[in-house]
Amino acid sequence: MSYYTPLEKILEKLKTIGYYVLLIILLVVFVFPFAWYILNSFKTTEEANALPPTLLIKYPTFQSWINVLTGHTVIKLPTPWSRWIINGLVVSLITAFYVTFATSLACYSLTRLKPFGGAFILMLIMASILLPGPAILIPVYSIVTSLHLLNNPMALILLYPILVLPLTVWITISTFAAIPSEIEEAALVDGSSRIRTFFTIILPSLKMSLITMFVISFLIAWGEYPFAYVLLRTHEAYTPAIGLATYLLEFNIFWEEVSVSAVLVTIPVFILFILLRKHIIKQIFYGVVR
Repeated sequence: MSYYTPLEKILEKLKTIGYYVLLIILLVVFVFPFAWYILNSFKTTEEANALPPTLLIKYPTFQSWINVLTGHTVIKLPTPWSRWIINGLVVSLITAFYVTFATSLACYSLTRLKPFGGAFILMLIMASILLPGPAILIPVYSIVTSLHLLNNPMALILLYPILVLPLTVWITISTFAAIPSEIEEAALVDGSSRIRTFFTIILPSLKMSLITMFVISFLIAWGEYPFAYVLLRTHEAYTPAIGLATYLLEFNIFWEEVSVSAVLVTIPVFILFILLRKHIIKQIFYGVVR
């Protein structure tokens, strides 16, 4: 049994208070931007652009929400947010599912089947992470144009997995390597095929890692801007990231409508986190413990 002197008790209390103060500061830093654009979305144009900015809302209004959702915005450009959200969800979900499955196959092959030149293949995958996106922008544009997919979200569905796969393989391959090979060998001895073992034993034991891959892939595809901006030319084909940028004009920025659009872009990500929060928190603690 340990005893604390009065000085040690005071220091322990001060340490606890310091932790809480730090947590509160971090909470304010991370939450304030979200709270700010939520408040701005209910302000009038004059109040949202006032200098100095005001935190409290004097004249709350839903007009900006009505303008954005109906497409009758101040910028006088078509802003079909329902179409943009659908485009973004289709592209992001297909990318996330494909990347999760392809990453699982790649990591399993490299860690279990050990193909000839596997170390060199893994090195190339890791090296591709260092390749900057703008370096391949023109070749990608030429390939998409030759495939007649310009201004088509299908171009992003084909492109995003190629961009995301190296990152997810790099993050996940150590998790696959950590699975004891004896488990798989026991299943093979019992007559299970390698494919069945992969789907019934390997993947279920890596559920948290699969969810992590899915979330990372979804977020990257949902917020990607440069390639989408180059490959999508009409408003109907836009994804939410491109749609959000339409409010940033050369001489004016309509902050109240930008704030509404930012809230709309955040909602799917928030729903995804709510649905998968238990698994995400488990993965965080699992990584800390490891």
